[in-house]
Formats: sequence, C-alpha cells, structure tokens
Amino acid sequence: MGTWAYIKLWAADDLVRDNEGYDVRKLAPGLLLFGSDGADTAFGFDFRSQPPEVVTLPFIGLKVDEIEVRDSTFTAFLERLGES
Repeated sequence: MGTWAYIKLWAADDLVRDNEGYDVRKLAPGLLLFGSDGADTAFGFDFRSQPPEVVTLPFIGLKVDEIEVRDSTFTAFLERLGES
C-alpha cells in the first residue's frame, strides 16, 4: 500500500454506522476506520498505541497483521497527502 490516487474520508455522522457495518470491533479491535481509497485500502486510527496513529490496512478482511503506520497524527497525514 503506497500512494493513493483517491481518498474518501467518511462523514463524522457515518463513522459509527460504517465501523459497525464493517464489523471493525470484531475484525480489527482497537481501530476506528475513517475512510478508504475507494478500492482495497482502509484508513483508520489505531487506538492500541498512545497517542493513536493513522494507519492503513487491507479493506477486505481487515487484516490487522498487515497494518502500516502512516503518520503519528491526522494533521500530519493530511499534510503528507497535500505533498503528493
């Protein structure tokens, strides 16, 4: 998972519903997903670390063993996207 051509951030009002719908609590405990690349990559916060880190992982199956840390803060994540 590297550079993305498309990123869809979920609306704050939809976060709980979408995370429940994707069964994140069961498949990826400690994560809160907040978007995707529209294909196979999910974006989320990893609350297992303090402070929570921004991570990516495969959307299909939410394979936590394939989590990649992207940034230490959401602001840094967005700034890095702006540099791409």
